[in-house]
Amino acid sequence: MKISERIIRIGLIALIILSFYLSYMIWLSPTARSSLQTDKHTERIVSTTQNIRKATDIFLPLRLVWVNGEDNIKQTSSDILIGDVQSLVNKASFGTPEKKTYDNDENFLADVDIKHGVELSYFGPFLVKEYAEMFNLDLTLDKLQDVHFTKAQIDFDSHQIRFVNMRRHQIIEVPITIDEMKISQLMTDADEKNWLIMNEENRISSMQYNTQNPVKLKRYSYIASNLSYTTFRDAFFSNPQDVKMNEETSNLVLYDGTENMSIQEEKQLIDFRGEIDLSGGEGDIYSQSFSYIARLGSNLGNLRYFDRDKDEISYRIFVEGYPVFGDAYQGEVNLKVNSENKTDNGTLPVQILSSMNAIQVPIPSDETVELPPSHTIIENLTYMGVNQSLVQSLVIAYGRQDLSSTSGVVDLVPMWYIRYDGQWYSYDDLITKLQQGTGAD
Repeated sequence: MKISERIIRIGLIALIILSFYLSYMIWLSPTARSSLQTDKHTERIVSTTQNIRKATDIFLPLRLVWVNGEDNIKQTSSDILIGDVQSLVNKASFGTPEKKTYDNDENFLADVDIKHGVELSYFGPFLVKEYAEMFNLDLTLDKLQDVHFTKAQIDFDSHQIRFVNMRRHQIIEVPITIDEMKISQLMTDADEKNWLIMNEENRISSMQYNTQNPVKLKRYSYIASNLSYTTFRDAFFSNPQDVKMNEETSNLVLYDGTENMSIQEEKQLIDFRGEIDLSGGEGDIYSQSFSYIARLGSNLGNLRYFDRDKDEISYRIFVEGYPVFGDAYQGEVNLKVNSENKTDNGTLPVQILSSMNAIQVPIPSDETVELPPSHTIIENLTYMGVNQSLVQSLVIAYGRQDLSSTSGVVDLVPMWYIRYDGQWYSYDDLITKLQQGTGAD
C-alpha cells in the first residue's frame, strides 16, 4: 500500500470515529431520545421521504447477455448498458403473446437459448405482468397474468421477446418491433472492459452461461456508519408524523396503530412489523414491497430487487453492478409476508428486516482480486459431492468484511455466491457446509 494511500485511510478512519460519536450524541443518546419524545406531536417527516426512487431503477434487470453467434457470447452487469437496452424495450411495440409449455427437459433445453440477440435477466423470479407495468410496456397479457420469468430474450432471428421460466419449463413468445440495429450498435460500442467472455459448457439447471476465463475485479474499501432510525421510520410507517415511542423496553420501540418498529442498537438491526394488502394477487408482493423501498431513497445505497422465494422478497445494494452480501441484513432489505394469518380487514402481517449500518464513503484503492471461472466453481462443487439439482444460481458479488468493530472501515471483496437449495452462500461457506456433511446428499 502506498504511503499516501495509507495516510488517506488513517485520516478517514479518524473522521469516521468522530462521526460515530456525533451520530450517537445526535440520535441515540438518552438526551436525544427524550427530546424526540417531547416533540412527538410535531411534524417529523424528514427529507429522506422526498427522495423517492423509481421502479425502473429498482427493478432494472441485473445482467445482460449478448449472443452474436454460437461461439460469441458476452455478459455484462453495467447499469448503463442494461438501462440503454431496457429503454429501447420500453419504446417497442408488441404483438399477441403465446405461451409454450414443454413436456420434457430435452425439448425445452433445445429451445431455451437464442442464437442472435440479447438476454436481460434477474436472479429471482419476476412476473411478466409486473415487468410490463413497472416499465410501462404496451403489452397485453390477457390470461398470462401469473407467469413468472427470470430471462427476457430479444431474439433477432424470430423478432420476438421471449420470457423464459426455467422452473416450469415455459416460454412466453411475443412478436416485438424494436430497433435491433441500435441494440447491436450499443453492444459493439460498449467498452471491452465491461464484458465477460461466456460459454455454454457444464451449465447448471438455470441455464446461465459460464465465465470462460478468470475474472479480475477491484476490491473496494468503504467507510460505514449507522443511519438514523428516522430514515426507516419515515419509509416504513404509513403515518410517520403520528408515531409514538416506548422507552420501557431494552430496545427502542416506535409504534402507531397496527405498526411497530424495534431498533436493536447492539445488532444495528431494524425490525418493522405491519400489515400489507396483497388482495390484488400474487404479483402484489413486488408492487407493495416497492413502496417501502422507494421511500428509503438512496440512503442505504443503490437498492435493487434481488430475489424472491414464495412469501419472501429481498432487495440488496449493488456496487459497480454487483450485489453486496453482509451479516445481519447489512446492505439488504428483506420483506416476509405471513400468508397464513389474514387479519380481519383482509390484510396480511408483514415483517421487514434491515441493518442501520450502511456503506457511505469509498476509500481509494487499486487492489484487485482474481476469481476462478464459474465452470471451475461448478467442477469443485461436483467434486465435493454437491447435489447439482440444488445448485440454482451462481453470481459474482461483493462480500462485506468489517475490518474492526471500531474503525467503521469495511472491505468489499469480490467472491462467488451460490444459491443452493433456496439459500445464498459464499463459495467458501458452501464448501465448509459440504465438508461438514450438512449440504450434500
